[in-house]
Amino acid sequence: TGTEWRAVNSYVDSGNMGRGVWMGGNTPTAPGSASGFEDNIEFINLNTSGSFKNFGDLTIESRHTVAMSSRTRGLVKHGYDSPTGSVNVIDYITIASAGNAIDFGDATYAAWGNAALASSTRGLIAGGTGALNTINYVTISTIGNALDFGDLSTPMRHTIGYASPTRGIVGTGDDGSSGMLSRFDSITIAAKGNGIDFGDICYGARAVSACSNT
Repeated sequence: TGTEWRAVNSYVDSGNMGRGVWMGGNTPTAPGSASGFEDNIEFINLNTSGSFKNFGDLTIESRHTVAMSSRTRGLVKHGYDSPTGSVNVIDYITIASAGNAIDFGDATYAAWGNAALASSTRGLIAGGTGALNTINYVTISTIGNALDFGDLSTPMRHTIGYASPTRGIVGTGDDGSSGMLSRFDSITIAAKGNGIDFGDICYGARAVSACSNT
């Protein structure tokens, strides 16, 4: 202001906000699918009620997909494809414009039951069937294969992820056998490194859902 610093929003809302997208999945009635896995992408305007509309198609049919996004681009990490099994394929879409997904690159490992989360610039994929403790990252605005980020503090599958603009949380799931997990790891998204114990929920569970605000 000439006398002091003040924080302001540094982005321009160009009318692209407010769209939700879902994709993939498992249904015995998937049109044209021999496996029963979906490659369909649909979207909805979050600011108004109404039905989902067709957006396009993924590059492959799969279930156990996980997704992450910036303000403009959405990424989906495929999970399980028939007859291939676990896959490491990553697709991307431009959220504001409908159309088919485009190949983004590959994760360093093939698995389903991953966690996914993102900041405005970087997306992370962690854990998965095995169970695994691997963490990958991608730069959302540029296409390319995922890179190694670090390791979770313990192997997790059927796990979840969510984030603030700076911190990611990955947790719950199971340890690859009968052990249900209640713990969460904390990750600083901008800095590569291993997960650090964040805390526990009051019960062990897998295949749960997560969401967060800033």
